[in-house]
Amino acid sequence: MPKFSHFRAFERRATGLRGHLSAPSLGLSDGVKILDLGLGGARIALQNEISAGLSVELRVQAPDRWEALSIAARVAWVKSGEAGLAFEHRGGASVRGLLGLLHDEGYG
Repeated sequence: MPKFSHFRAFERRATGLRGHLSAPSLGLSDGVKILDLGLGGARIALQNEISAGLSVELRVQAPDRWEALSIAARVAWVKSGEAGLAFEHRGGASVRGLLGLLHDEGYG
């Protein structure tokens, strides 16, 4: 059986990208640092407290892209000023955007 360096369905890559996290139902709107990113989710550094299970939207602004990439997500865990997001892709646009971002050698 092959051994993997990660436990997720999709491996994540370390990044220093900035993003914006929002939860309109709570009036939450916060800038975040994206610590790692993959097709299935992200780990972010938080400025304010949030709860696991919360539905959110992560907007990722890459330096070489005109428009931010918007991704629906669920907060999977929260610990020590960080949170894990599980992406809930609602169409091909967010997957294609993430593929392009992850493929780009200049990001991070």
